[in-house]
Amino acid sequence: MEYTELADYPLPTGNLSTWHFIDDASQWSEDERSLSINHEDHLREVLRAEKDNAEHGLPSVSEDWIGGAFVIHQPLNADALRQALMTWFSRHEAYRTTAVADDRNEATTSFTRYTLGSSAVDVSRNDFGVYADDQLLRHEIHRHFAQHVNGIGWPHVAVATIEPEAAEAAQVDDDDREHAPQEFTVIFAADHAVMDAYTQLFTLAELRELYSAAVNKREPALPPAGSYVDFCSGERAVTESASARERAVKDWKEFLTDADEHPAQPVFPLPIRSAESGSATPADQHRAQHSLSQWLLDEKDISRLGKQAKANGGSTKSALLTALKLALTELSPVSSARYIMPMHTRHEPKYMLSAGWFVGLMPVDDPLNGARSFTKAFSDTVQATKRHRDLSVYPYAAVSDALHINEPPRFVISYVDTRFVPGADAWGDRDRVLRSSVTSDGDVYIWLNRTGEGLNVSMRYPNNAQAEESISAFLSRFAAIIHSVISTGDYATAVPVRA
Repeated sequence: MEYTELADYPLPTGNLSTWHFIDDASQWSEDERSLSINHEDHLREVLRAEKDNAEHGLPSVSEDWIGGAFVIHQPLNADALRQALMTWFSRHEAYRTTAVADDRNEATTSFTRYTLGSSAVDVSRNDFGVYADDQLLRHEIHRHFAQHVNGIGWPHVAVATIEPEAAEAAQVDDDDREHAPQEFTVIFAADHAVMDAYTQLFTLAELRELYSAAVNKREPALPPAGSYVDFCSGERAVTESASARERAVKDWKEFLTDADEHPAQPVFPLPIRSAESGSATPADQHRAQHSLSQWLLDEKDISRLGKQAKANGGSTKSALLTALKLALTELSPVSSARYIMPMHTRHEPKYMLSAGWFVGLMPVDDPLNGARSFTKAFSDTVQATKRHRDLSVYPYAAVSDALHINEPPRFVISYVDTRFVPGADAWGDRDRVLRSSVTSDGDVYIWLNRTGEGLNVSMRYPNNAQAEESISAFLSRFAAIIHSVISTGDYATAVPVRA
């Protein structure tokens, strides 16, 4: 399973359809349940982006979504897919809720939640016709998602399908059925407020099952999904705990400021600014980041790494982050790997298959402490990634507000083991989780994804020659360290280490 942009997905050509979610306007009702802190902060960021785009002559709504693409190995039955999508919305209250800004022109505005009933959404199909050029097809899907997926306007989800071109020509009747395309591609996108990485992953199996159930006229074999809207109210209550707030603000302040109380937001420690300018220009700030996806290890090698890590009192995740620490400290002047790590907050079983944004952040400060080998550095990494794990339940947005930090995280590392996600054993080569492009001159995001096939590394970073050189050097060193550990059991640092 790869995590890439739509631009990197191997789109088939064929008949493009979009599937539109239609609300029963009379069924909207004001909902007293609170927005999560993350959701509220996200909406304010959307409003700020609208204002910024207007100032730079850009479209008022930018492409900003996450989602997925997968293949269903059956002919497209439009009635069945319509029923599957309606059931999908019925299952997840997150898709049937929205927030309205009391004053859309104010970034500090408050919001009111409105929610639809479970049967108040219909679905219609819009056919765009056959596209023989995959680039034109890709452009049309990008345009559709940019227009229909955002945090402010409902629906916050969009779906498109692609049927092989033969479907258009065959006009499938009984005589032609054997010649009809036996598969179609589904691409979905959602605003981050209603979808996280885990939602992206299990949605592939969920929609497959909902479609199969609709085709075969049976009940879907899926457990009930808890309401993310209910979760939001509970998460909000956490921020009202004075003791939790005091601890979270104290620990995050220590991490995000230096000894002189100056901001110390972690950044990727290798050069990523344009070497020509040395600093960001307006063009740099609004240039789409480069996206990368690379298979680093096969299943045999990642399993060996995991066994070695377990024998040393840690996990595969700890081993990978230790290698990352060594690579960064060898290639840059830093003596500690400092980054922010997303953690899931699905701690109650009822939320395991709920669509929503169940993510918190934790700070990681992983010092080298003079270690001259992988095995010596390993235990510090194990401890560093455990030290602040509990901070992830306290919303980062509340912390940044308390500390008057306006800058979002700049250096983020995520680790996800996808092997046990429902439906993972059925993923094929054309099944992917996707993200839209991002404009930034200073962000570096790294996703380490353990799959049944091995280890995939996905990244986004500034789109310039200097960043490309630094990222290439980092990945090369990172891979060399991991392969050394797998083959020899250890890795000796290549350069003198700064304590």
